[in-house]
Amino acid sequence: MLGNDIVDLKFAKLHYNWRRKGYLNKIFSARELELINSSKSEDTMVWVLWSMKEAAYKCYNRLTSERLFNPQAFECALFSSCTNSASGVVIRNGQTFFTKTEISKNYIHTLAYSGTLVLDHLSVHHHKNNAEYSVAFTDSTNYSLQKDKNHLPEVINKKTQQKHMASISHDGGYLCIAFLKV
Repeated sequence: MLGNDIVDLKFAKLHYNWRRKGYLNKIFSARELELINSSKSEDTMVWVLWSMKEAAYKCYNRLTSERLFNPQAFECALFSSCTNSASGVVIRNGQTFFTKTEISKNYIHTLAYSGTLVLDHLSVHHHKNNAEYSVAFTDSTNYSLQKDKNHLPEVINKKTQQKHMASISHDGGYLCIAFLKV
C-alpha cells in the first residue's frame, strides 16, 4: 500500500489556523501533542504529524475502502526527526504504515507505505498544483494517469500498458504524484 501527502507551508500559514482553541485536541493524541509542544518548531511538527496521518489514511483507505477520515484514530510515532526529514510509523486498527517525510522551507511531503513496500521501487514526481498537472505528468514521463475501478489513482506505463498503484496529493501551489515502478 502507498499514500502520500504534501502541505504547502505558505498556504497553510495563511489558510489553516491550527492555533485556534481546541483544534489540536480534535486531531492529535496526548502523545502527539507532547511531540508538538516539545518541538523546536511547533508549526513544522503539526504539519509533519498531519501529513503522516493523511498519507497513512490513503494507504488505509486503499486497503479497507473505508472513506471516513478520523485523524485521532491514526496514531503517529517518530523514529527520527531533524531539520529536513523525519521517519516514523502510523498505526490504525492494528495496521502499521511506515512514513518518510521530507521537510523543506516551502513544503512538507510524506510518503506512507506498508512494510512490504520497497522505497527503491517508488517514483515521486512534484508538479505545480494546477488543472493541467495530468498533462504535464504524462508529457514528462513514460506514464499516464487514470482512476482504477474504485476511483483510486493509478498510472499506466505507455509502452507496456502495465498498471501501477499511485497516490496523488495537492495543497496550495504543490502537487505530488507517487507510484510503484514495479
